[in-house]
Amino acid sequence: MLQGTWELKCGWDAELPEEIASNFRKWTSHLSLLTEVKIPSGGESAERHLMQAVQHEVFLQKPENFAKGN
Repeated sequence: MLQGTWELKCGWDAELPEEIASNFRKWTSHLSLLTEVKIPSGGESAERHLMQAVQHEVFLQKPENFAKGN
């Protein structure tokens, strides 16, 4: 986005073209999702966290789903 505005030689106080402004609004609307990012502590690997999440999900599945192959 920044490069696109630079290539257009837009001034700092100039109104942005609608396409760039729309992309910027979309980008800023997704910033709140950053609060959901979890970074593992230094002592544990990301792979371990992933395996724990998968094991937890499998544990929560209903036993009858396994018999059906779900």
